[in-house]
Order: sequence, then structure tokens, then C-alpha cells
Amino acid sequence: MERQQILATMGELKLFGMKAAYDEIIKVALKRSHEPQQIVGDQLYRRA
Repeated sequence: MERQQILATMGELKLFGMKAAYDEIIKVALKRSHEPQQIVGDQLYRRA
């Protein structure tokens, strides 16, 4: 799924906090070679 699709879906689901943090979390995840589960976990943690 492309970035724009992910952001659009987050908007539709009213996940505005996750949408706002998405680019920062992805940037850190790529730098640290995080697994997909860690990336999702980071987004959920920031949302809470």
C-alpha cells in the first residue's frame, strides 16, 4: 500500500494522531531497521 493510500485510510478511520505521526515513525523505523510489527506498535503507542 502506498503512503498516500495509508494516510487516506487513516483519515477515513479518524486515526488523526497516527496520521500525524506516520512520517516520523516510518523515518525512525527505517533508520533502525524495525520490523513491521514494531512500526505498528510504535504508532499505536503514540496514539494512546
